[in-house]
Amino acid sequence: TGEELAGVVEYDPDLFDASTIDLLLDDYAELLAALAAGRTPPPPPHPAVAVGPRRAVPHGSMAAAVTAGIGRSGERVVVSGAGGPLTVSELWARAYAVTGALQAAGVRRGDVVAVCQDRSTALVSSVLGIWLAGGTYLPMDPDFPPARLSLMLADSGCRAVLVDRHGAGRLPGGTATVLRVDELPAVPTAPAEVAVGSGDAACLLYTSGSTGTPKGVLIRHGSLVNVLASIAIDVGLHPRDTLLAVTTISFDLALLELFGPLTVGARVVVAGRDDAADPAAVGRLAGTTGATVLQGTPTRWRMLLESGWRPHPGLRMWTGGEALAADLAAGLCAGGGGLWNIYAPTETTVYSIGERVDDPEDITIGRPLANTQVYLLDRALRPVPAGALGEIYIGGAGLATGYHARPGLTADRFRPSPFTPGERNYRTGDLG
Repeated sequence: TGEELAGVVEYDPDLFDASTIDLLLDDYAELLAALAAGRTPPPPPHPAVAVGPRRAVPHGSMAAAVTAGIGRSGERVVVSGAGGPLTVSELWARAYAVTGALQAAGVRRGDVVAVCQDRSTALVSSVLGIWLAGGTYLPMDPDFPPARLSLMLADSGCRAVLVDRHGAGRLPGGTATVLRVDELPAVPTAPAEVAVGSGDAACLLYTSGSTGTPKGVLIRHGSLVNVLASIAIDVGLHPRDTLLAVTTISFDLALLELFGPLTVGARVVVAGRDDAADPAAVGRLAGTTGATVLQGTPTRWRMLLESGWRPHPGLRMWTGGEALAADLAAGLCAGGGGLWNIYAPTETTVYSIGERVDDPEDITIGRPLANTQVYLLDRALRPVPAGALGEIYIGGAGLATGYHARPGLTADRFRPSPFTPGERNYRTGDLG
């Protein structure tokens, strides 16, 4: 019309908000103006970039974080469930026994130590013992196929394996030094602890292998300390809480279950192997243990509801690992003390993004946790406009060191940040 362009936008309101269309029109106008003037089109005026709150996190190891939460002595029960209750003093005494046995076996700072044990309270003391010895914890679910266990042992260069009666019968032949934790007497005095810092590897977690061969992801102490502190503040975990741990130890969510409560002085209840696999049993335990926090994948939550279970008042529910459907969210939001939808690949340490679900018809994966940055980028690593589709890149304190013994894959997935020199972002492969 004369020297002006006019137009109409038609869109499906089930897919787009009016505010999103306004942003897209602003970007389109900027693009047309730049082209008409012969200028290089500017970056989007509303880039899809989200930055979590900056927050100071204690430096140091996971053992130090647990010590800050529960201390090193006392008769308060902090771990209970299968295997019997453990007071603060009993937990550390058993951890000290593991540390001493590992040091006698020649384990040194940075060595990988596997745990292949049944689900019990001894899992917690075993992992603490590994960290006190300066080792890197490798979780191995004894019920995994023998071929997967063999692959993990061989690929990791594992120095020692902690087992109990159940785990001992599952190990392939010719493995590294094997120590029976159920035969170690508790040691009330701490052995000489190995000093480790935020940059040391806390654990080596293997991916499921659903897209190929399982890959070992090295998680730093600092990354784990940061995410547990962030979950405690941004999602909510308090000294009076009781968390029911039901996740297989080989899944990264188990780290949050077993150690998140201890870092804030709360209690963890470890569900036994049979109970953890039975939705009805998990539902009963959630009630009888007085659990205030329970987490699981949407698949697990759906199984719980289908078993007839309903969340009791005050139970806070965390879900992640899969897409959360509206009908499932509605069922969970109908009771309990709130539902949180949380997201992160293993490579960014347990959880990176999360938000409480207030409207089951408007579900998102939320906002970045503390010290986390999230970008939606195009193929040229440029931020896409808000409302547009882009690949999710995650940066910040939760980033893993990389893949164990796979430098090429590490370089491909952990990219130099185009925004902050010297930092990296993880390329998730997911679209947002």
